[in-house]
Amino acid sequence: RLETFEAYADQITPETVFAAFKEYALGLDNPLIRFQGRTAPEGGEAELREAFAEGMALPISAPEETGPLVFGYTDFGEPGTVVSDETGEALGIRRITFANGVRLNLKKTDIREDRISVSVAVDGGSLMANKEDPLATYLAGSLTAGGLGKHSQDEMSTILAGRAVSFGFGGGTEAFSMGGSTTPRDLELQLQVMTATLTDPGYRQEGVERFRQGIDNFFETLESTPGRALSTKLGGELSDGDPRFTLQPKEAFEALDFAKLQSVIGDRLAKGAIEIGIVGDLDEEATIAAVASTLGALPPREADFLPREDARIRTFTDDRSTRTITHEGEADQA
Repeated sequence: RLETFEAYADQITPETVFAAFKEYALGLDNPLIRFQGRTAPEGGEAELREAFAEGMALPISAPEETGPLVFGYTDFGEPGTVVSDETGEALGIRRITFANGVRLNLKKTDIREDRISVSVAVDGGSLMANKEDPLATYLAGSLTAGGLGKHSQDEMSTILAGRAVSFGFGGGTEAFSMGGSTTPRDLELQLQVMTATLTDPGYRQEGVERFRQGIDNFFETLESTPGRALSTKLGGELSDGDPRFTLQPKEAFEALDFAKLQSVIGDRLAKGAIEIGIVGDLDEEATIAAVASTLGALPPREADFLPREDARIRTFTDDRSTRTITHEGEADQA
């Protein structure tokens, strides 16, 4: 294989690859069209071919060359100052607090060369939901699908190509979270991306549309296996139908949008307590400086995560009778 490759390696150029692509891929006058789905599209084969022909006939303009995309978030204000710096004796974790209330837990290790793990927790999470609005924070996991104010998610993929940087946002019980594995070279960019996610989420409609595309399949497969059927029903059975632990109707998921999510979590993104964990093959002072110029530079945050004591109260059913849950999978599945 190496000999074969070396025989034509010098011929592999953008020009020859593009020419080969056009030769093999553009013979589409009467192509085979393969459709996959639960039901055939209205109009069947003829409608599929007509839709394809119409699409191919549409005019195509060359993309505008705008040069390389540059990340638009590098200045978050005056770098924060450290007001507390101590090292725990048990695990040797350096615990730092910035003037704005952001907390940093730092530890240099040699377990993985040239790798750094970063996690950021922001006050919030599923405890913000209640019986009246059990899906209040459900869409948080799709936040980055809406990109940032200055960049769509597609643009972020281009900007971060070739960099060890994660662009994500999720929700746990007590906090929203961001995390990833990076390198010393990309640590500052990783922190800039995380800070921009908090300060200027894009809330683009495309993120909601991507979320809604999966709703039909999610509900169609709820009872497809014993495990799926059990997980679907278990929360409601154990809690006597508490909406926080019971699957809500399909219409409730379809009604979710970023406007509602922003009204729920916007205050947490702007003010909620932040705790950061960074561990790995790092330079401690350079890492502190990178946090100071990003999350440490934000306006003052709340000092502690909110307890939300009322949200932690839940009850379990007193009805211990046998329940039967039926699945729609193969008869021999158990």
